[in-house]
Amino acid sequence: MEVSQRTPHRNFIWSSEANETTFDVSFPKAPDMDLILMGAELHQAMEEHDVLVLHFKGKPFLKREGIISMDPVIFTITTSDRQVVTWHGYVHHTRQVNTHQGSNTDIVCAGASYAMKDTDQKIYKNMTADQVVSKICAKHSMAAVVQRDPRVRQNVAQVGQTDWQVCKRLAHQTGFALRVENTTVFFISKDKIYQNKKPSAPYFAYLDSEDGGVVPRELRALGTILSFDPLISDNAPESGVRVDRLVSGIHKSTGNVIKTTHKHSAKKISNTGVVKPSEGYFL
Repeated sequence: MEVSQRTPHRNFIWSSEANETTFDVSFPKAPDMDLILMGAELHQAMEEHDVLVLHFKGKPFLKREGIISMDPVIFTITTSDRQVVTWHGYVHHTRQVNTHQGSNTDIVCAGASYAMKDTDQKIYKNMTADQVVSKICAKHSMAAVVQRDPRVRQNVAQVGQTDWQVCKRLAHQTGFALRVENTTVFFISKDKIYQNKKPSAPYFAYLDSEDGGVVPRELRALGTILSFDPLISDNAPESGVRVDRLVSGIHKSTGNVIKTTHKHSAKKISNTGVVKPSEGYFL
């Protein structure tokens, strides 16, 4: 993907304003939880639930401080410019960290989309992928920001899968991005996200060797990202170059199941000589 050099970018640097940022957590079903919160880690990734790890000093001894799985969690962040961000989720599990200095408690929480783990038996008929995602989000009282998919699907079958698995499957089939921000689910084109965020989003630099050689550790450290995993559609050519791809469906008139197979044919390698490494390999 080529990026125009004339487009202004904001470098990914540390900001001193983060020093004045504060955070707090509350458990509505355990209001007497009085352990000291030492730190928090919020992990966010594409097509995954948000994960919040809370680090508490000590461990609870009283029954009134008990934390149970699926208890609601409200995590509040107050930035230096007095902006308040509230994150909602559920307790997933707890773990005890025992060292020679004492015992601490880590509470691992999942985001609000964790409610979409419930399985269901349902068939959505004559709907687009974004309409299916919107219905699933409405069932869990979550907001949905979607972009219209041009293909009207005769049926989308959910046979024992979770609601989240259905959304991920539709995202892979359409090539759309599936992202959760607190209680809002985004199901829109990756190009739309890229065009909207390009002027203001921070960017990362990945250093690589043009001739395919090994990049020295000192040179790699000059970048701001060490690796990345691209997300592609199930229908993209890159996803089926090593397997026999099978596409199935239902005939509109007869109702019979039809399928087509795109077989993969491996290319024969004619040159089996010795591979000569590039000069960058020995740096």
